[in-house]
Amino acid sequence: MRIRKYISVLALGASMASSSFAEEPPKPPFVAERAPEMSKWTVSFQYGNKEGARPTALTLVGQRIARLEVTKTGRIKLLLSSFSGGATQEIWAQGPLLVLRDPAFQQKIVRRNAQPGGDFPEFAWISASNFKGRETVDKKECLVFTGEFYPLQFADPALYVIVTADDPPQIDLGSKVPVTAYIDPVTRFPVKLVVGDDTRTYTFTDAPEQALVIPQDFQAALADVQQRYNALVKPLSPP
Repeated sequence: MRIRKYISVLALGASMASSSFAEEPPKPPFVAERAPEMSKWTVSFQYGNKEGARPTALTLVGQRIARLEVTKTGRIKLLLSSFSGGATQEIWAQGPLLVLRDPAFQQKIVRRNAQPGGDFPEFAWISASNFKGRETVDKKECLVFTGEFYPLQFADPALYVIVTADDPPQIDLGSKVPVTAYIDPVTRFPVKLVVGDDTRTYTFTDAPEQALVIPQDFQAALADVQQRYNALVKPLSPP
C-alpha cells in the first residue's frame, strides 16, 4: 500500500512539474497583420492529392494554384498566380478594390476584397488559445498554432466571411480538417500553413526598389467602377 501511495505521489509531482514548465503563449500580435510597405514574397502550394477532398486553395478553370507571387508598395499590390495547367492570373489591388484579368475571356473584372483585413488573412484564426509551442521547420524555429476549419474557408476568401458571420447561411462545407500554422517568432511572418493534406510555404525576398504603377488598362477599369460608385452615393441636390 505504501509503495502505491509513493508511486501516486511521484506521478502527481511529475504531472505538476510538466504543467508548470508548459510554454506560455507569445505576446501578440501572433502573426504580422501587414508586411512592410515595400515588400515581396511568394507562396508555393503542394497538394496531398487525397481523392475527393475539398479544395483548400484557389482554383481557376479547373486548375489548382501552384504559386503566388505578391509585390507590395504602399497601398498597391500586384498578385501573380500560376496554376497547375499553365493558366496565369494577374490581380492589381488598390486599397479595398481588386482588378483582375479573367483568363477565359481576357476581360477585366473589378471587385471588392472579401478577405479579412491585412496581408495574411489566411492566418486570421490564430489566437493564444490555439498556441501549441515551438517546432523546428526547415531548420527554422517556429511558433506553432493549430485548429480545425473547413477547407473551403482557405479556398474561397468570400466563404471565410460567410461562415464566420453571426447568422451564416446553410452551405455544404463538408468536414473540418486539421490546420497548422508555423510563424517566425522574430518577424511574425508566416513560414508554412498546412490545411489537411495540403501545404503552403512562404518565402520573403528582397523588397522592390521602385513603387508599383498600375497599368493604364487596369487603371481605367478601376476608375470606371469608382465613378459609378460615386454616382450611387452622391447626395441628391436640393430643389
